[in-house]
Amino acid sequence: MASTTAIPESINDPESVKEISKLANEYGSEFVNVYYKTLDNKRHELAKYYADESKIIWNGNEIESQNRQNFQVELPDSTHSIECFDVHPIFSEFNQTGHYMILISVSGSVRYKGHGLKLFYQNFMLKAFESKWKIISDCYRFAE
Repeated sequence: MASTTAIPESINDPESVKEISKLANEYGSEFVNVYYKTLDNKRHELAKYYADESKIIWNGNEIESQNRQNFQVELPDSTHSIECFDVHPIFSEFNQTGHYMILISVSGSVRYKGHGLKLFYQNFMLKAFESKWKIISDCYRFAE
């Protein structure tokens, strides 16, 4: 996943805001590509994308962080097709953590083995940890 080292320091300069937004889009695009490939093909490797204190909400049910990997690995085999995604930077000046964060909203369709095609929505909040982006919030729900 993309390094966070190129993040500009301030939003006071309009050029910095443009650069931050551009970088967020690049990181977000890379994240969506890598995350769903991992989810569909190497689910056992998903844990590396999550911060220790991350929250997962799956169709309205909270998955405790200690159960996250077991839950994800035990899901039926899947094939996700991303229809669209949107990425927004959350500037450090405007959040309580003092870190840059990225909000990613994804929609598409998924087919789980033995089940029909379903539409889904997923929202991620990524936070910069040292030199990597990690998921701190993951909300997945089927459109029913």
